[in-house]
Amino acid sequence: MYTIAFVGTLIESISDIILKEYVTNKKTLYLLLGLIGYLLIGFTFMQLLKYNNLGTANIVWHVMHFMILCIVGIFYYNEKYTIREIVGLIFGLLSYLLLGRH
Repeated sequence: MYTIAFVGTLIESISDIILKEYVTNKKTLYLLLGLIGYLLIGFTFMQLLKYNNLGTANIVWHVMHFMILCIVGIFYYNEKYTIREIVGLIFGLLSYLLLGRH
């Protein structure tokens, strides 16, 4: 289950970054690649639903996605997070650990 969620959220994160590049650079290739990535995400999420109910699958998926994007944001885009945002991320990680394991 974790492998499927990781692959899917990695594709989603890469697609988000590509779409952010499209917004910045207005190159059509970035838009097309981002949209193709989102098509793949639907298939990957469907695979995750084979192992989890809808609510648990969404929590696992979104928390993993947020963690990947936060890491990219910090190291690639040089983003800063407030204490409140960090606490929210920690609660997200706790929910991931509680609900992601069977």
